[in-house]
Amino acid sequence: MKIFVIHRFKNRHNVKKNLNSLAKELSLRINFFFLTSANDEWKHKAKKAILSSEMVIIYDTMACNESPNSKWEIDFAKSKKKKIIEINDYG
Repeated sequence: MKIFVIHRFKNRHNVKKNLNSLAKELSLRINFFFLTSANDEWKHKAKKAILSSEMVIIYDTMACNESPNSKWEIDFAKSKKKKIIEINDYG
């Protein structure tokens, strides 16, 4: 299963650790897409990855809504009617 992960870069280590633990616990084979929006090509890569993904995970929705790049990815995924799952450390 291909899953695009929208997250804040500052949380990347915890995001990867928590999602990989969850996949292992549930015995799932998942290919997670993690992008860095630090270069000019991120939007093109995000579009391509979101379109090829079966679903999108938004990790820490409140933090993602503070980032224009993460917000753009969320809006794009919604516009393409992707299945979206929100995961938050705070419940």
